[in-house]
Amino acid sequence: MLRLLVLINLFFITSCSLMSLEKSVELKPAEIRFKQVEVSGEYLVKTRTGFGKNNSFIKKIEVVSMHNENNAFEKTITISKKREIMPKVEFLAPFEYESTYYLNKDTYTVRGKVDWRRREIVYNLNSPEYKWLGQKRYKFTDDIKALCFYSNLIECAKISGFISKAIEKRNGDMSFHVLWESYPYFQEQYINMPKEIVSKAVLTFDSFDKKGNYRFLLSVGGQSIVYTLNKNLNLVGHYWAAQGLTKEIIE
Repeated sequence: MLRLLVLINLFFITSCSLMSLEKSVELKPAEIRFKQVEVSGEYLVKTRTGFGKNNSFIKKIEVVSMHNENNAFEKTITISKKREIMPKVEFLAPFEYESTYYLNKDTYTVRGKVDWRRREIVYNLNSPEYKWLGQKRYKFTDDIKALCFYSNLIECAKISGFISKAIEKRNGDMSFHVLWESYPYFQEQYINMPKEIVSKAVLTFDSFDKKGNYRFLLSVGGQSIVYTLNKNLNLVGHYWAAQGLTKEIIE
């Protein structure tokens, strides 16, 4: 058991070697629109970020019709706060979230909170299906320190200093855990997704795309997802080949 703990601690220290408070990127309020194309059609994704009480980071995402913005398919809001995960390393830790899907005139909602003291995620499901009703609890272990909402992973990597340092060195990876804020509904929308609320993940500096944007590769739940950032370190592209999904910024 002692040897196992040593290996776990060594892995965590190694994964944080490219994280640094000195390289942390400041987050700013923003409103950005993306065009998302997937097998089921084309959508407009509206994202808005800002700050709330105690400097909490708030992100709102709406997936709507390209032809009628009042016709919403998904709505998500996440609330995160900076949290020290080791000396001189901060992460954008999840605290509260709500996600709603509108499917076939039915509404599917999940609302959750992360209790860091008890190391527990408590979430409430409301839907027309019995299996997705009521309160659920998920205990996460002490080795999970760097935990991030799926929709916030680039922001988490910026806060930790990983993005800046990896670009500077032209290599590197960041090991962490993803909290799927739209679980379990998100997992029903895409194929071969793990049926779990928290997944191990690795974000790796990959290369550059044809436009000179920085490419990062996310490996999570057996899936590979590409993110591209421009010279200002803003997200401009999101590519998930296995799911036939492409999301690009609307300039």
